[in-house]
Amino acid sequence: DDIMNWKYIKATNTECIEKVEKDFFVNLPRDLKDIILKFNNGRPENSTFDTDKSTGRQFKKLLSFNREDRENVYSFVDIVRQFDNELFPIADDPAGNFICLKNSEIVFLNIESGETEFIANSITDLISKLY
Repeated sequence: DDIMNWKYIKATNTECIEKVEKDFFVNLPRDLKDIILKFNNGRPENSTFDTDKSTGRQFKKLLSFNREDRENVYSFVDIVRQFDNELFPIADDPAGNFICLKNSEIVFLNIESGETEFIANSITDLISKLY
């Protein structure tokens, strides 16, 4: 993941990530925490990905784990959990849909239909598939 460039990163720290885990009763996988520490709120240079049901989806940016940042996980947990309580938002797309953690998998949540599409088994896997 260090090969790809990310823009607009906002520094965060382990305490902020642990607070999010505690506040929302979620256990984030180790690789996801590492990505957040490196690229919090960042936008990947390669941002297109495919799901098991659609192609050409866009990865806009990682949501910030800092409560004071504008587009942060705190703003969106309630929105995604109205569709499925096991969803946790980690990124968004330009159309207002979300890339979420569900159990240990990464899924795409279509905000209009409420349906999820499988993307990858991990954030590392998703990032490696961006084109």
